Amino acid sequence: MTLAEAHERFLADLRARGLRESTLHGYAALFRTWSEQVASTGRSDLGDWDTAAIRDWREGWDCATTHRLRLSRIKAFFAYAVDEGWIAESPAQFLHPRRPPRRSSR
Repeated sequence: MTLAEAHERFLADLRARGLRESTLHGYAALFRTWSEQVASTGRSDLGDWDTAAIRDWREGWDCATTHRLRLSRIKAFFAYAVDEGWIAESPAQFLHPRRPPRRSSR
């Protein structure tokens, strides 16, 4: 199954569950960014995305404030893919978000 097809099926399920439009928009934005990564890496099939590939993609994220949210959405997507039987296990299950920057104490 292609990643694009899996994304569409996942979004359709979110719509069917009645999730808020803002949530759907957030997933759609993530999937657009992911599509750019697909274009640059050639990893167009769902099975092409292992833990190392996700880590490589994560290294390029410059969104410190949304890093945790992006990763939680990726984990939710892969959990859905496992539940649907598209993949055997989630390659994102053991990934952790970036640590927030330390605040300087005064």
